[in-house]
Amino acid sequence: MNDYTNIKSTLPKNEIPYTLDENWKWYKWGDIIQDYQQGLIRSNSELNDDYSIEYFKMNFINENGDYSFKGLPKTEASRDEILRYKIREGDFFINVRNSRELVGKTCAIYNVLRDIVFNHMLVRIKHKNYITGTFMSAYFNTKFGKQILETCKKGTTTVIALYQKDLYNLPVPIPNEKLLKKIDKIYNDINKKIQLLHQINDNLAELAKIIYDYWFVQFDFPDENGKPYKTSGGKMVYNEVLKREIPEGWKVKKIGEIIEPLESGKRPKGGIDKTLKEGIPSLGAECIDELGIFNFSSTRYIPYSFQNKIISGVIKNNDILIYKDGAYVGKTTIFKDNFPFDYATINEHIFLIRAKNVLFQNFLLFTLKQKNYFDIMQSLGQKAAQPGLNQEDLKSIKILVPNQKNITQFYIYSEKLLMSIFKNANQFKELESLRDWLLPMLMNGQVSV
Repeated sequence: MNDYTNIKSTLPKNEIPYTLDENWKWYKWGDIIQDYQQGLIRSNSELNDDYSIEYFKMNFINENGDYSFKGLPKTEASRDEILRYKIREGDFFINVRNSRELVGKTCAIYNVLRDIVFNHMLVRIKHKNYITGTFMSAYFNTKFGKQILETCKKGTTTVIALYQKDLYNLPVPIPNEKLLKKIDKIYNDINKKIQLLHQINDNLAELAKIIYDYWFVQFDFPDENGKPYKTSGGKMVYNEVLKREIPEGWKVKKIGEIIEPLESGKRPKGGIDKTLKEGIPSLGAECIDELGIFNFSSTRYIPYSFQNKIISGVIKNNDILIYKDGAYVGKTTIFKDNFPFDYATINEHIFLIRAKNVLFQNFLLFTLKQKNYFDIMQSLGQKAAQPGLNQEDLKSIKILVPNQKNITQFYIYSEKLLMSIFKNANQFKELESLRDWLLPMLMNGQVSV
């Protein structure tokens, strides 16, 4: 039964993109919009971690339609502002001002348990009748949905906007109510599973950081009796280089002493062909994120014909990646368990780091992710004649190196946590792939639910 919404479609026949399955109908987006609300304006000076209300901004939505509430900035808001701009479950958001590549990001909210307000670069759109935010986000995260949004981007080379009048004229396919409810349930189940896996990974990563801090910052690693070393009176000795006490037997070494030769990569002469949709994944600085996180929609490729010219920069399991130039010099991550790809390379903006002793790799990862080492790398990058972190500067950084027993123990604990993170990462990679494949198949009638 084609029980469509009773809303009249104003989309002219000559503007219909293609023929849909019989259970679908084309509309102008404006036909089905009930409310269009821009978010709360706050300048950076009005954001402070000591404030009480979290503030959802565009950079907490990724290009795949996923979002995170982790690490949101905070602001102050009146009761009326909270009531007006509070995020609710099921809300649909679109980012209407950003760079060309990022503007148009959308998401639907699946779980919100506290007061969070949203930023003015985001618009909350409510739809008529049975049309949900989940379905609309699913559509605009399909390849065709992204292409449609691309047609109404306007602005300068640095700032692009999506204007309400243009968005209202975009073609949107809507299924009948029965089918939409089925699609909605499938997508909600998938997205909630992805969100749960992200939350689990956040907790696992936090646990690994806590263990690192407890052992190698506070020096309360387990002693021979299983008790906290420093707290239980373990012997500490003064180190002249660090100007502080360290556990007996620990040493200060340069990073260059404990790693293999650094590697970087390259891309074809003339740069990346952004229209290339297959080939060898070539990862740049935009790919360095939190553990187990990768934005597949931003992947760039180099042609297979370039493979015989690649002499370094091929990513192996357990490789540490460091962003070596640009605004985020020193940003660090690691890849394991063939995530994100079985075979991929890096470009010239990244270093690959491999410890000579594999047991040092996880310790080195969490050391480099410490804020003080990030700050050191940032400082070194700014002092260079050509802005960026060069090999010699990175290798010259001095770190505190524990004894082999402590390193081995930490590797055993942290490896279990990291492998769980990347097992989950591969799982939500498969779920995202299923989610992105499903809706286009339903629209053209190749799949039914």
